[in-house]
Amino acid sequence: MEKEKALEAKNLEFEKLLETTKAKDLEALANLKAQIEQLNSEKLALEKAKEEAEKLAKEKAEAEAKAKEEAERLAKEKAEAEKLAKEKAEEEANAKAEAERLAKEKAEAKAKEAKQELEKAFSLTHVEFRTGSAILTKESKKRLDKAVATIKKYEGYRYNIQGHTDNRGKESFNKKLSAKRAKAVKDYLVSQGVDESILSHEGFGSEQPIADNNTKEGREKNRRVVFEIIQ
Repeated sequence: MEKEKALEAKNLEFEKLLETTKAKDLEALANLKAQIEQLNSEKLALEKAKEEAEKLAKEKAEAEAKAKEEAERLAKEKAEAEKLAKEKAEEEANAKAEAERLAKEKAEAKAKEAKQELEKAFSLTHVEFRTGSAILTKESKKRLDKAVATIKKYEGYRYNIQGHTDNRGKESFNKKLSAKRAKAVKDYLVSQGVDESILSHEGFGSEQPIADNNTKEGREKNRRVVFEIIQ
């Protein structure tokens, strides 16, 4: 009987120990499972973070490549624009220089033509006065009227009217007379509408002969009014 009780007690003790051991193993397993799950969760989080980092790195690399490509495109466009601007500026400068050259040539040709016409008009204007005076003859006024039309046609010129005489008589008288005759011509031109500010006059008497004063023909040539054209 005592042995049976002792055996029964031992069996109870064994079962209790078994249950305790089982409970401990289950708890250990549960802990282990929780640790495994935690590690798996952390692993997944790391993998996800890695994937996200790789995705961001790829996007960054693509963005940098795109930015580089865009920068190169813009730099190329800028260089082309600068080249075109330079070529355009050179073309405009050449065109301007050519236009200025042509304008200068045209102005020079026009000035040459004007001067030739003025010189021709003045060469045909043989001014005569009444003997020993500064009074213009009617024929001289008609000739001067043609000169007036030519003077008005061309702007930008000034004129010095120069009076000359032959060498007969006193030089002091001749010089005064030549100056009076030059002024008479100036006054007539002004009376016909020529701007007085573009006219000046002076008398040289017989100081500048262009022919022989010992002949009648020479003296006639020396008694003259000359128009000096001043640009």
